[in-house]
Amino acid sequence: MAPSEFKVGEIVRILDGPFTNFVGIVRVVATTPPELITVGVGLQGREVPVEIDRYRIERIQ
Repeated sequence: MAPSEFKVGEIVRILDGPFTNFVGIVRVVATTPPELITVGVGLQGREVPVEIDRYRIERIQ
């Protein structure tokens, strides 16, 4: 999936890494290498930003 296919505000699931199966909201889509996506995930009652490679997330809706 190209980075432009993810949009700020979309709900995604993390597929790999320490946050596997966490669901979050896309907050930032980087357009320059390494093209990381910042996803806000709920952790201990607050939102925590997690930077992750675009191929490690999937759109839920």
